[in-house]
Amino acid sequence: MAKFEPGEYLGHFQKSATVTIRLHRTKWEGEDYLDLREWVLNEEGETVPTRKGMRFRADLLPKLLGLLEEAGSTLAPAGSER
Repeated sequence: MAKFEPGEYLGHFQKSATVTIRLHRTKWEGEDYLDLREWVLNEEGETVPTRKGMRFRADLLPKLLGLLEEAGSTLAPAGSER
């Protein structure tokens, strides 16, 4: 299996005290992909990717954003009861 190459770092947010969600842009076989993945600290103190995540073609981003918008509209605003 090939070593994971994260590609261009685009951003992150903290999921918990020990887990960060990171977004990278990668290329494979001439196509642009986005990789959204959990990263954790290993025993050596290095931040490393886990298998928990997804990689998808960058041209599918508008479809994913649409789904997330739909999901977000079904959630109650922070601090309110549903």
